[in-house]
Amino acid sequence: MKIKRIIKALSVLIISLIAYTSLSAETLDNDNNYDAIFLNNEKEKFIIQNGDLPVNEIVIHGIKKTSPSVILSRITIKNGDPLSAFNPYDAVNNLKKTNLFSDITISYNRNGDSVDIIISLKEKWTLIPIPMYSSNKHGTSYGLYLMETNFLGYGKTIFTGGIYSPESKKLIIGYIDQSILNSNFRGAIFLSHKDEIYQKGDSDYNIFSKYKASKTLLRVDGGYSFTDTIKIFATTGLWKTNLDYSYNEGLNVPEGMSNYLTGIIAKYENTYHNEYLYFGTKLEVKTIGYIPMNSNSDYFNVSSYKAEYNHKVSQQSRLSFFSSGEYGNKPLVFEEVIGGKNGARTLPADILCADDFINWTLSFEQTVLKFKWGVVTALAFFEEGFYKNDYETSHYYGPGIGTLVYLKNIALPAMGFNIAKNLHSGYNEFSVNIGMSF
Repeated sequence: MKIKRIIKALSVLIISLIAYTSLSAETLDNDNNYDAIFLNNEKEKFIIQNGDLPVNEIVIHGIKKTSPSVILSRITIKNGDPLSAFNPYDAVNNLKKTNLFSDITISYNRNGDSVDIIISLKEKWTLIPIPMYSSNKHGTSYGLYLMETNFLGYGKTIFTGGIYSPESKKLIIGYIDQSILNSNFRGAIFLSHKDEIYQKGDSDYNIFSKYKASKTLLRVDGGYSFTDTIKIFATTGLWKTNLDYSYNEGLNVPEGMSNYLTGIIAKYENTYHNEYLYFGTKLEVKTIGYIPMNSNSDYFNVSSYKAEYNHKVSQQSRLSFFSSGEYGNKPLVFEEVIGGKNGARTLPADILCADDFINWTLSFEQTVLKFKWGVVTALAFFEEGFYKNDYETSHYYGPGIGTLVYLKNIALPAMGFNIAKNLHSGYNEFSVNIGMSF
């Protein structure tokens, strides 16, 4: 009954906030810095008044720690090109994707018989301590991460930290380079170690496997951007699992396995951004083979995809379609949690695992409150999916609501919570996440 009251109260709150937002849409839609028509009109006004002058220089204002090469590598215009060849909307969008700047403006200044393009930026706070808190029906965990998304001023990301709960201890470290030496080559390295009491169950919270194990994952990715939208990566690494057979509460304990991994990841991204939300298409497809490290392990392979399309309803709202799926023959010890994640928020978080699944989600997100420090959005969604593991094949579907917070001056993704109703099992699923997950 308590969950039902929470759902009812949140429903009324979100509906009221959406209604309020629709009445004050003009107030929320007053930011033209990321609007294509406004940006192109400003350029055309300069050309009408001064002529189609050649570009003399790109002048950058406002950066204190970011290397100018990070900005210039995302601007396609060259010195000597006519101003008409400059696309200010693409420039702003490419800079927005870095998540390094909270404000981006473009202006023009005549310099004799040429023109200077002036890019004014306000840098975000990128050295971030991230407190972590996650609570759901499976338990509560706490943690702290330290992340720098503008390492040495070159837009590289480095992070480390850990999470603790009575059932789990996890440490991670990672490095992401979106442009190695300002080239089209990309790379990343990720290492994690986790000691945990694993519980795996069904959508009715029946636990069919419980065991204690330590898992170590090392993954190295190397890739190349063929265009602004298409990227291909090769991935390799190892995934090692050691079971603690002395754990006396074990139930249907699986066999421990250790495998090398190798595979291919392809990504397509054609998105554009306003101040907080992004719109457009994302697609990721990967296939990975797991090669035995010893005689106790088996070979298996997994293919998966994630696809999303975000349609712009207004500057402050979007209608989104998301789908993901995986097909493979993972052993139980390697099956990953899908419950509580996008596409499976109507399933129990932390315990619902699968090696074969497919799902889709239709959602609507609307900005409801706007502050100097960021915005709050309301989210409503409906999802459906199928999954199969070693113990069951099941169908699930249901609606959900939630809220997200986007910060303006801190380089973090959205934070929030959601409540969902699984109409197949009849259970309500509630989760809270503060910070981010890797």
